[in-house]
Amino acid sequence: MTLTPTRLRHLIAPFALTLALAACGDSGGGGGAAPDTAGGADTVESADTSVGTEDTAQVEDTTPVEDTTPVEDTVVPIEQAGTPSYGELCTIEGFTPAEETFTVDTGLYVYRGGITNGAQSDSVSIELYAGDFGGATAPGRYSLDGTNYETCGNCVVVRTGCANGRCDKTYYADKGELVITQWSPDTGFTGFLDGVELKEVTIDSQTYHSTPVEGGDVWCLDQYPFAAEVPRPVVGGENTQPTCVAEGNGYLVGDNVADYSLKNCLGESVSLHSRCGQAKALWLIGVAGWCEPCTQELASIAAQVGGTITREALDKDTPGLEAFVLLGEDVYGEAPTAAYCMSYAQSRHVDPALVLMDNNTKGVDIPLISPAGYAVELNSFGNTYKRVNPYLRAAADGSVTTATPWNALLRATNMEYIWSDNAGTGETLDQAMQRILAE
Repeated sequence: MTLTPTRLRHLIAPFALTLALAACGDSGGGGGAAPDTAGGADTVESADTSVGTEDTAQVEDTTPVEDTTPVEDTVVPIEQAGTPSYGELCTIEGFTPAEETFTVDTGLYVYRGGITNGAQSDSVSIELYAGDFGGATAPGRYSLDGTNYETCGNCVVVRTGCANGRCDKTYYADKGELVITQWSPDTGFTGFLDGVELKEVTIDSQTYHSTPVEGGDVWCLDQYPFAAEVPRPVVGGENTQPTCVAEGNGYLVGDNVADYSLKNCLGESVSLHSRCGQAKALWLIGVAGWCEPCTQELASIAAQVGGTITREALDKDTPGLEAFVLLGEDVYGEAPTAAYCMSYAQSRHVDPALVLMDNNTKGVDIPLISPAGYAVELNSFGNTYKRVNPYLRAAADGSVTTATPWNALLRATNMEYIWSDNAGTGETLDQAMQRILAE
């Protein structure tokens, strides 16, 4: 399946969450299991959610579970930034960051060079969207000429006077080149901006189309060097098994995830492991009733498979692929009822049997990837996130950002966690899906 590109940066729904230091517990898995900071005693069920513990399908898997293809870093001759040269149109020149970071945030690669001025901050951001947007995934020279923030794959943005999620001014680069010289955990993310000009713009809150401000400033960044550490993916997989493991052996990429059950819109209890061995890949799509990009993603999938998302339609379009749509909240941000679930499924052209309600009203502690040893309490997707960690990270102010739609991929033959939006494995969802389906 070729996925319709979705601007994931536009889907971020930030809200401040208090970090809770969670007690370390035993996840109940094998010797290689990652610690479950949510504890092993969380069996809370809501009216629409039940948590199962038994594997209802023990299917032998003859497919190898290890990817033996070596991954090599792309190497190019290392160029160096030269002496800046600015033209008459430049009203603002250069930028000197106090700190530089590189992250995988909700499925995209982001470099940020920032300066903090009291409660406000200024920054240069390089946002790279891989897959159908054509964003960079390796060293090279990439033209920024004639691009727009609405559709860019390689996006260079300067934001100034930022505080509480808002910025006084935004500048977007539509001229020059992005030069990436190195990109790996061993070398870092390094390079420079060559002849880059950023126009002061406004960005439409619905379409994200960038429009130059009449008489606005032109910010020039020629030979702007950048260098930031590239974090290594946090993975499990120390005890991966070729068949489904009812109790699971971890919740990170590479682990066999534990079985659990959720109610679908028909009121039926559906076990995750009931699909073990029934397909090659299982796609989990987390949505909410208030989330318009979720509706757009489902509409795109439905159109591709013939109008309605059913198990049969998915398999006909992409043999070996199955999907569950996880409904976390209704249009008001509350736990969905069965009636709302049915209405949602019908209006989004999804088989109600494939829409599973996941909102644990008592809350579930979900371990953070960073800082390690901390957790955040969530309701929406809580039962899934406990078994399929969403790779959440806390910001410097202690807040945590979640996003919908949320996508994750499991190898259906053994329920091995393969990919999710934030995991930072270096693949796009499409790439991971095609790799598993080709096995």
